[in-house]
Amino acid sequence: MHELISTTSGLILYKYLISFVLLGAISTVALIVWYVVRRSFYEVYGDELETITQERSRTQVKKKRRAKSRKKELPDGISGKVVHVIDGDTVDVELGRGDKVRVRVLGLDTPEKRRGSKVTKDAERANSTVTQQIQLGEDATTRAMELLMHKQVKLESGREDRGPRKDVFDRYLAYLMISGKKDYGLIMIREGHGECFGWKYPHPRQDAYEAAQKKAPNRLKQKRSWLSRSRTKG
Repeated sequence: MHELISTTSGLILYKYLISFVLLGAISTVALIVWYVVRRSFYEVYGDELETITQERSRTQVKKKRRAKSRKKELPDGISGKVVHVIDGDTVDVELGRGDKVRVRVLGLDTPEKRRGSKVTKDAERANSTVTQQIQLGEDATTRAMELLMHKQVKLESGREDRGPRKDVFDRYLAYLMISGKKDYGLIMIREGHGECFGWKYPHPRQDAYEAAQKKAPNRLKQKRSWLSRSRTKG
């Protein structure tokens, strides 16, 4: 009886062992076949698949960049109130719901009102003194306060495809429209308080700004302006 049981158990174990061996062999053959087929497939279609993968990757990168860009973009023509004037070309604007943003006026560059490397370079270019440059900067800031402080303004990009975006200093670049359709930057250039910054950073309204600059009063020239280099270009 015991011998019969032992023989039966041995047969069962033997069957299980054979089954495992066959299963392993089948799995191995399947892996080999999968590898061969996969390798053959990539040899034939590898270049196309790589191209498709690269295109998808580029598309995803573009989508992420657009999404990131939209986060740093304001609706074109958005309105707000100027709550702080930094200088002639930089202000703080309070938008709806109390959101405050810093705006660098697009296309306009005014003299600095504080000592630093930039005002020193501006003085050297214009063959003037740092003191004269700072006085010009203070004049521009005073005029900016007269035109903008506590006033409602519209922020415009000057483009049809997007709104104002941020620069590397986290400031929105925008034209400031006051009293409806008056361009603040254009007013400052016409009055001789600044120059068109298109010589360094091209912008949509550059032609109009440069034309206004050529007809601007000579207040800056009288003070040996740093803008003299731009006037000689014109």
